[in-house]
Amino acid sequence: MARRITSGLLKHSLLLLAATQVANICNILFQAAMGRLLPPAEYGVLLTMLGLALIVITPLQAITAVAAHYTALLSAQGRIREVSAYVCFWCRRLSLPIVILLAAAFFGASPLRRFFHLSGTGPVRLTLTAIAISVLVPLLVGVLQGLQRFVWMTLTAYAWAVIRLVASVALALAWKRTAMAGLWGQAIGVLASVGCGIVALGALSETRGRPLSALPGVHRYFAGSLLVLSGFSLLSYLDVPLMKHYFADPHVAGIYSRASVIGRAAFFLPMPIAQAMFPKVASSGFMDTHDRRNLIKAILFTVLLSGTVAVVLSLFPGIPHGVLFGDMRPNPEVVRLTRAAIWAMAPLSLLFLLLNFEMAQHRFLAALTVLPAAAAFVAGTAIWHASPIQVLAVLGAVAGSTVVILCLAIPWTRPKFRPEPDGTNATGDPHKGSASE
Repeated sequence: MARRITSGLLKHSLLLLAATQVANICNILFQAAMGRLLPPAEYGVLLTMLGLALIVITPLQAITAVAAHYTALLSAQGRIREVSAYVCFWCRRLSLPIVILLAAAFFGASPLRRFFHLSGTGPVRLTLTAIAISVLVPLLVGVLQGLQRFVWMTLTAYAWAVIRLVASVALALAWKRTAMAGLWGQAIGVLASVGCGIVALGALSETRGRPLSALPGVHRYFAGSLLVLSGFSLLSYLDVPLMKHYFADPHVAGIYSRASVIGRAAFFLPMPIAQAMFPKVASSGFMDTHDRRNLIKAILFTVLLSGTVAVVLSLFPGIPHGVLFGDMRPNPEVVRLTRAAIWAMAPLSLLFLLLNFEMAQHRFLAALTVLPAAAAFVAGTAIWHASPIQVLAVLGAVAGSTVVILCLAIPWTRPKFRPEPDGTNATGDPHKGSASE
């Protein structure tokens, strides 16, 4: 079975890497276009609403992980005709959060408008509606990944980035240059991704025809992943909404939004390393020499990539400001804020890697420390928010401390064998461990 699963690995890896880079380029172009077309205050509103969306959407990656894992399991066990029933299984469970989000869009927009000091409820309502629709995307992506339909998977996962760029720029030029242009582009892009996923699953007739049998452990794994990714989402993306809350001046929020976009470059670029590592270190709780070697390599690659990006952007802040916002010579205050954002967010890339390692190894206790870390960031920001740099100092301290805690919690010296799912080792003997690679 291993030979079948790993066939075409290089081709699929290159396909996913290329698709990811296309999406990254579209995201950069989107930020550049909106930064140039929208006034700073409107750009701040747009980034605040997109930050709110990321806080909700990022934990839903847990659905992708669970859907991919169990879809691959069904396929490997010759139960591929149960996949459509498995999709329905998750659609029924996701209907409740979708309804809650739609209700919040219509009945809870006013409190959020006041919290973020917005002039109207339109941005909040449109954002929450787009989030409700996007709940289905992680499920569709995960199922297609588990079925190894990688072309359809990349279309479903990244179509929104291309469509959002085109739609947002067209709306800003032809309609009005406000945050609503970017938010409508986001909503249209999400609809495109959902449509791609539905068409893909509809074309796979071999996935239909049988009811779903029992899948042990699915809810437990999903719950653990959801909690971990929720904490990481809050820690990673709550800074812009909090800045919008504590600094009512739209100019301050807009300038910070620009700095945070550049700061996140050192955080986002190494993320594919964690995604590539995940299946290579998956186990039921044991860490062998192979896992340790892969983790060390991933840590070194992540530190090298994020560190290089952070140093370059810190030395030449005018380049990203010029490319994204047309400001080749930002004033000293903006430069100082940009550098603070870069180094405060740099530890988040390593934190994402370590959290993925712990989840891949089915260990959630240490990974759940990200929840009190997120709470510490919120509490620290409530105390220290005299300036945007104070908020970034709190973020950097909390993120760095959490990375240290996770490094100390990793079981570097656990038994050097990996149990199989049936409780045996690689030799089939339930009492002996296989030699590590």
